[in-house]
Amino acid sequence: MNPVKRLEGSVLVADDVDIMRVTCERALAREGFEVVTASSGLEALKALDRRRFEVGVFDIRMPGISGMELLKMVRGRGNPQEVILMTAYADAGVAEEALNFGASSVLVKPFEDIQTL
Repeated sequence: MNPVKRLEGSVLVADDVDIMRVTCERALAREGFEVVTASSGLEALKALDRRRFEVGVFDIRMPGISGMELLKMVRGRGNPQEVILMTAYADAGVAEEALNFGASSVLVKPFEDIQTL
């Protein structure tokens, strides 16, 4: 996948898997990020309506509004400024589609080091 530039600020993490969401939240908070979490794409959209984020980290496969759909919905608004998608399924076609729609990077779960962000 593409290398990711180092980012900082507020991060919205959206993942329907509790352990993944909490793990990302804790790791990013330890690195100094302000982290807000969402357990669905709809919850993430509501958070984006309430405030701005520098970075969105979205799981590609979530029920309801997927991370890919969320990416497509938010790209025109500039909130968040950067979007990183996560997936447990290493699929080059999906990664290419995500990058074409403006994702900064696609991370394949499980990733070893949250500092990748």
